Amino acid sequence: MKKLGILVTLIFVLLGLSIAQAWAQGELQPMYNGTNAATATLSISGGTANCLGKVKPSGATQSASISMKLQQKKDGRWTTIATWTGSASNGSTASLSKTKSVAKGYEYRVYVSGTIKNSDGSAAEKPSKYSSTVSY
Repeated sequence: MKKLGILVTLIFVLLGLSIAQAWAQGELQPMYNGTNAATATLSISGGTANCLGKVKPSGATQSASISMKLQQKKDGRWTTIATWTGSASNGSTASLSKTKSVAKGYEYRVYVSGTIKNSDGSAAEKPSKYSSTVSY
């Protein structure tokens, strides 16, 4: 039984080394880069929702567009109650900071989605993110 445990451990170590070597040589690529390229934040104070969204390109020549939606949970379904858009170029972060009056007795969240494009106009990434849910 002890030999079997050593053999299994050795197999996992060799497999891990093979994967690390393939990654380092560029043979393996992540299926989706930039999963941290989008951020979404929501806070509510005194009946005002403070919504913040960002989409950050990883390259200096990339452009970014952003769409931010404030959503309200009503009757068990999320409904968009406000939408804003923006963009940025030359590697700058596309960001939005908006406020909206909200009603008591509901849950709210912000959804941010974006498109990051290369300098030739081809889409590089389409990151998205939900904020935490806030009850008011």
